[in-house]
Amino acid sequence: MATTTAQLKLDSAAGSLLTSVVAIDDTMTLYDYGTTTGMTKTTGLARLTIAAATETKLLDASDYTSTKGHQLYIKNTDGSGTETVKVTVGDVGSSKELGYLGFDEWSLMPWGGNEDINITCTSASTIVEWMLIFE
Repeated sequence: MATTTAQLKLDSAAGSLLTSVVAIDDTMTLYDYGTTTGMTKTTGLARLTIAAATETKLLDASDYTSTKGHQLYIKNTDGSGTETVKVTVGDVGSSKELGYLGFDEWSLMPWGGNEDINITCTSASTIVEWMLIFE
């Protein structure tokens, strides 16, 4: 059986986020939807540079099955501290905002596979790293 795990480690000194220390270290196994079978497919790790302020389709929902498991890793590789990546879902031009990735921020998020995933960068030099793990 395939085993792919993801780990989140979040540490914050007392007074930074809360008055006390925050220490979260959690791991999850990526399974096919509704089973204990590990996910076995991936798009491969890719890097993409797009024109600034142009909403661009990253994942086309018609290429995937909405009743299956999908986990999207996405990262804004900018190290300058000035470039952001907006992540949206739906058709380009009428999509809904999911959130923003600041410089050197990343996310691992579940995706239903029923709406496109799009990105908009604030600079034409922003490199977005991404990979879909799915069944």
